[in-house]
Order: sequence, then C-alpha cells, then structure tokens
Amino acid sequence: MSRLRVEEIMDGPATKELQYQNAWASARMASRLDTEMAALLRISLLPSFETANSWSELKLALASKGFYLRHAQDLLKLCDSISHIEICTTQFLGVPADELQQRLL
Repeated sequence: MSRLRVEEIMDGPATKELQYQNAWASARMASRLDTEMAALLRISLLPSFETANSWSELKLALASKGFYLRHAQDLLKLCDSISHIEICTTQFLGVPADELQQRLL
C-alpha cells in the first residue's frame, strides 16, 4: 500500500507534525469503502479469521497485514494500524462478532 501525507488527503494543513495514512484508511466506515476495496479486504483477511485458533493468533495475523480489532458499540471493528481509523465491522467481512467470540474462547 502506498503511504500518503495527510495534507494530500485533507483540505488543509495537517494539525500534527507529520502524519501518514495508507490506502485502507481512506475507506472509512460507511463512507468510501467501495465494492472493489471491500472484496480485496475480504480476500486478504478472511483466511486469517478462518484459521486463527485463538485471539492471539488472530491479533498477530491482522497486525502482520496492518490491521487490528477494536470493540465498540457491541461490535468488533477492523481498524487501520497506521491511522487508527475504523474501516468496517467483522460482520461486513463475513465474520459475525458473536461467532468469532464463541470460536476463539
């Protein structure tokens, strides 16, 4: 993924010294997550969700791809590791949070 300066993405100068964001971060929840980007996310991340035998394994697998999970509003949300922007829910990826929690206990 290419890294873009925040100034190149936002309508004004960045408020912090130097911030970076990758292409996933531009796909904010319910904002600009188009069909192609959603398909790419599913293709690249579903194997990690399906093969993980513990939360630790899933955490490591997602981190190696630049993501992490955050609990918010009774949902598990996929977040970008660089910008910390919520991208989508695990439900959106085809992995309901309640099923994942039961399997990885």
